[in-house]
Amino acid sequence: MKKYVLIDISENEDGSDGHIIIVKANEVTFNKFEHLSKMFGKKYYDYCISETPETEYFLFPFSEELVQDLIRKAKRAEEEADFWEPDMGIFYDANLLTENGIRSVHKHKSFKTNKINVDKVSNNSSEDNGIKGIVEYFKFSESLNPVFFNP
Repeated sequence: MKKYVLIDISENEDGSDGHIIIVKANEVTFNKFEHLSKMFGKKYYDYCISETPETEYFLFPFSEELVQDLIRKAKRAEEEADFWEPDMGIFYDANLLTENGIRSVHKHKSFKTNKINVDKVSNNSSEDNGIKGIVEYFKFSESLNPVFFNP
């Protein structure tokens, strides 16, 4: 299982997935320094603490508890070399549009199950199903409201 050092934990409320946590992490490698570990009886790690093209993004639904847990894990990695080992089985691969272009990310599986159920939203009315039901219950980002509602 891969181990990571957490380099950034941030949140975003403006995307189509709602309020999310974005975790940026770099992989930790051990094998490069195996000879030093044998010589000195100590583990040596190699990782980058700044964002690189190899930095991986993990997206979670927002939870204050999860934010605090991730912060604790980041501190433990720094203080005790106890690195983050995410269960990759709870993620699926997706793309994220960033200011630098489209980026591959690992999204938590709960994003697939938290989509709007149009039948429930529209009280099972067949005439409201489809795009009409989605548009009716679409929540505009606060940054877009002035553009569309204040000409």
